[in-house]
Amino acid sequence: MSQLLRPGPEKNLRDEFPNCPSASGVNNAVARTAGLIGIAALGIVVTTAPSLVYGFRLAMIASALLAFSAAGIAANGFRKESNLAA
Repeated sequence: MSQLLRPGPEKNLRDEFPNCPSASGVNNAVARTAGLIGIAALGIVVTTAPSLVYGFRLAMIASALLAFSAAGIAANGFRKESNLAA
């Protein structure tokens, strides 16, 4: 990947991977937007609870469940593919 952004005669490697820089930008934008939505959703959970401590506890449980489910999805997503070009 670092070869794609290096100036010089190796610049023609961008022809082989034309969408890599734009994919990075899209990934960054989606991650930031998801973080903002997640913080807002947890804020709603905290403020609608009968007490602040109970709301905080619910928000932390929801965060833990989301983290564990994301870890499971990520672990399932990293499989070896035999058809990848070297």
